[in-house]
Amino acid sequence: MGFRITYTRLFRCLLRHDYYLNLGDGVFFNDLDPVANAADRAHLLDTFDVRNLLHIRPLGPTARSLAGHRMRLVIDREGFYVGIATDPATTGGRIPATTPSPDTTWHFALLPRDGSEWNNVTNQRMRPNVPALYYFSNRRPGWSTGAPTAPLSLAVPAPARQRRYYAAGEVVREGGTRYQALRDVATDATPVTDTAFWGVEAQVRGEATDADRALLPTRFDYTLTPESGVSPTSLTANLQRTDGTPAMPPLNLTLAPGRQSVHLDFSAVPPDWYDLIITTDTAYTTTHRTYLNDELYDPTSWGVVSIGTPATDPGLRLFEPDGRLRQDGAGTTTPPEFQLRIPNRRTYWRYVAHPTQTLPASAGFSLDLQNRLVATAPRSLTRWGSPVQIVGGNGPVALPSPQARALLPEADGRVYSDLYLGVLDL
Repeated sequence: MGFRITYTRLFRCLLRHDYYLNLGDGVFFNDLDPVANAADRAHLLDTFDVRNLLHIRPLGPTARSLAGHRMRLVIDREGFYVGIATDPATTGGRIPATTPSPDTTWHFALLPRDGSEWNNVTNQRMRPNVPALYYFSNRRPGWSTGAPTAPLSLAVPAPARQRRYYAAGEVVREGGTRYQALRDVATDATPVTDTAFWGVEAQVRGEATDADRALLPTRFDYTLTPESGVSPTSLTANLQRTDGTPAMPPLNLTLAPGRQSVHLDFSAVPPDWYDLIITTDTAYTTTHRTYLNDELYDPTSWGVVSIGTPATDPGLRLFEPDGRLRQDGAGTTTPPEFQLRIPNRRTYWRYVAHPTQTLPASAGFSLDLQNRLVATAPRSLTRWGSPVQIVGGNGPVALPSPQARALLPEADGRVYSDLYLGVLDL
């Protein structure tokens, strides 16, 4: 006699990348209302398939854990979900047929299929202080987003500004407001209110920032990014547990003239969350909330999704306290939908005219000394492009939008995208 296994979805993880889903600078997918803008959302999602962008695979013992708990991983167009074999609960709802042990966590690697394109279109640091991978988890200590509400973005708050050099595109939090660097910021003397260097993120949509780059191996190189004119000669690396107690004695290192990186070895500590605090003999200082784990760290990955039980915040839970799968207020089994919201990169678009022509000035653009039409503020890179028009002899002339090509950081601290034009109807 055969028997039937009933699988129930335990959780879902949706991936939302602004480069592939936003319509230029005008329409943000994460702003679209699921009801009022249902048709627009459906159109964008019909053209989006995570499977074309990423390999998603279980890490470490996760594959064995899924099999042992009679669970299944399914990868679809929008991300992935995990189902688990369940039985009816006597009090209503569903309970696992094989109950996961306490502190069970499942890890899934995100590996870009085209790493070059992914790195170009994702807003992330080109030269980070640590080679950390993005780590999204419902079990991250110190979760401080408030009571989580749907949709459940797994990104944590942006990092506070620290005493170091900031690169174009970086996001910081100061005074409860998020700011993005429009160009490299070489000194702490440049306040976030300086609109030539910083722009206010008026609407926070829960996108990932450098604070989410947390996964590191126990041995790695730390790269210094001191402010302009600052040259540290010594460095101290303190590794602390999240309760503030030392995890091991501090590492005191001497920096040779011009030295930009040091090797740090924390192999004496077990896999866990820590705060890495770097101080020097100057004002340069940084703090990184890190998860050290050699087994999970793979430099070919972009990030890792880690979902487990119990969750740091009840709003991120998978199960009810009595062991039933998560339920809504009406007592209906309702699996959580976690989201990874990934911001797209912004660059200064620069149009190079055909040698026989001179481009006219246009709203939002100015002409430089080489007769190039340059955006006055960074513009979002999206696969859909963003309308740019100039005045032509027979009316407006549409200019192309940059594609996911090589980025051009220049000495003025800006990142450019160059477009070479043919002969236009001017």
